[in-house]
Amino acid sequence: MLLRKMRGNKRGITLVETIVAIAVTAILAVCLSYMLIPIMNVYSTNRVKVELNEAVTGRLNDFAMNLRGADGVYVTKDTRSFFKNVKTNQVLYDGCRKFDVHYAIAQDNWYEVNKPKISGYRYPEMGILEFGSSKEKSQVKGASAWGEKLVSDEYQNYDISCPTTEDFYMYVKNDASGRAVCLELHLNVKKGSVTYEGSKTILCENLLLQKNDAMHGKIFENNFSWNESIYDFVLTPATVSTGTNSSKWTKYYSVWFSKL
Repeated sequence: MLLRKMRGNKRGITLVETIVAIAVTAILAVCLSYMLIPIMNVYSTNRVKVELNEAVTGRLNDFAMNLRGADGVYVTKDTRSFFKNVKTNQVLYDGCRKFDVHYAIAQDNWYEVNKPKISGYRYPEMGILEFGSSKEKSQVKGASAWGEKLVSDEYQNYDISCPTTEDFYMYVKNDASGRAVCLELHLNVKKGSVTYEGSKTILCENLLLQKNDAMHGKIFENNFSWNESIYDFVLTPATVSTGTNSSKWTKYYSVWFSKL
């Protein structure tokens, strides 16, 4: 009897039941998405931060390798690209020539003026100044153009950029013996909406080797002031950052140096 009743009941799922099932499924999907989207966003952000950390670490390590071998270090408060500094400042050019300064580390906008053209692109680069018979015949090119390509150049990504002209900077610090021979480099970069800042303290070791030469015993400001009374360039010792209040420290935005 029961079997007959079951065979006679041929009613399927009603429209109301179908709508209810779809509604429940939709609610569950929305609830699940609210749980998963934040997790996916955190994963994506952390993945980009790892990429930015690798880029910053590699760049600062490259700079450290070159600055540790520097025979003369001169910092400047100028935030302009080093490609423009020499071309527009005769005194700076003459000062570089006077002290045989061939190398510079500063922000550059290479991808802004070359392919692919990216407006506002900034990233710290190392350039080399080649002296010609005159300022007009001298030129500053990227280190790679002179066969001194940085290791981190291989991983440079034009999606990674400094947000502002002041996002690559440095402080001058004393070493353990109180000598102003350390540079604390900072680099803040951005990819999409994710930012990351890293730093590295560099002991300019070769400065310690020239103890009888005051010029090489400190890091100097690269203003290369011309003093007509003595007909020579006057070097200003860089301001050393001390204490714990970093808001009072003096920021420098590029560094010029000689290499042994």
